[in-house]
Amino acid sequence: MNKDRWQNLPKMKTQPPEGLGPEGKPSGVNLVAKPTNIDVESQQKVAEEPHREGNQQEAEKIRVYCFVDGFNLYHAIEWFENGVDDADHRRYRKYKWLSLTALANCYISSKSQSLVGVEYFTTYPHWDPPKVLRHRQFVLAQQSEGVKVTFGNYKEKRVDCRATCKLKFTIWQEKQTDVNIAVRLIELARRNVYDKAIIISGDSDLIPAIKLVREIYAEKYVAAVVPIGRRGEDIEKHCHGKFKMTEEQLARCHLPDKLKHPSGVWVTKPYVYV
Repeated sequence: MNKDRWQNLPKMKTQPPEGLGPEGKPSGVNLVAKPTNIDVESQQKVAEEPHREGNQQEAEKIRVYCFVDGFNLYHAIEWFENGVDDADHRRYRKYKWLSLTALANCYISSKSQSLVGVEYFTTYPHWDPPKVLRHRQFVLAQQSEGVKVTFGNYKEKRVDCRATCKLKFTIWQEKQTDVNIAVRLIELARRNVYDKAIIISGDSDLIPAIKLVREIYAEKYVAAVVPIGRRGEDIEKHCHGKFKMTEEQLARCHLPDKLKHPSGVWVTKPYVYV
């Protein structure tokens, strides 16, 4: 009788546990207990608010891009024109192992501005192997700090001796640096990469490009930093602003003696810079 009683009971449909299919296999549904909607919203708010605030603050910062005329800067450090004697002419040579990124940061406000790029324009003096070797170390060191390097070249030129011999001799003239800076200044303004451009150079050949940027992209700000000990009134007066390069800035922008390049190679300071 008991057996008949259980057989006559209506059959009940069974449901597999959440997360399992009809045969008890996982269905891909997350088995972890879900918080209520209120919990989800509050957790998302806590997680996202600082991120949004940080992005907003970063977006509001003025983007600064620094263009470094390597030839102009090198010769200012190599030979102080206003030196009173030979030792004074060489007074800045101890700052050759210079961090261009740190130098660029001397001219921006970290609270309101963000350095989005540093570009170094240079070329190798191929006729002087020891100089090439030191220069390559310097280039690798800059790349280790994220600096973009753009190369020009040197062109051979025959000139007449202005002394008594009147013979012809060969000199090498640096070419394309000013053109490369001008092209990049305009190109990056067109692409809206920067809001403010800092040009470390005293070269007046850059004036046409500066005037063009100011005319076409009036919202862009251009500032000049004439290398230490040099004059650059012409380029300064065509910019919105100017900064003075000081020895104190050079002194605190020294590169580490050893850096690791992105390629994995270790870059060391040339012994003649010690």
